[in-house]
Amino acid sequence: MSASVGASGIALGAYGAHGLAKIVGDNPTKIKNWATAAHFQIIHGVALLALSSIPPAVRRIRPAAQPLILGGTFMFSGTMYLLTLNKEKFRSFGPVTP
Repeated sequence: MSASVGASGIALGAYGAHGLAKIVGDNPTKIKNWATAAHFQIIHGVALLALSSIPPAVRRIRPAAQPLILGGTFMFSGTMYLLTLNKEKFRSFGPVTP
């Protein structure tokens, strides 16, 4: 799970740096928002990796933390990606993303 979140964050970050301008133009705000979403997604991937390395004897927090971090990643980074691509179509997701 953590590898998928991290790898897709890296891939989306690379797309934002090299291909996103073809879709959103040279809008620096949209490109920066995309980069922020990818950055946070990668950080969440590292957090998930760290949680998976907790020894079984002290895993009381892990069962609740992993789904919450994963959900937060989808809600925050996911909505930022969608709003960057088409703000009008996904306007209802705006309150999820600061």
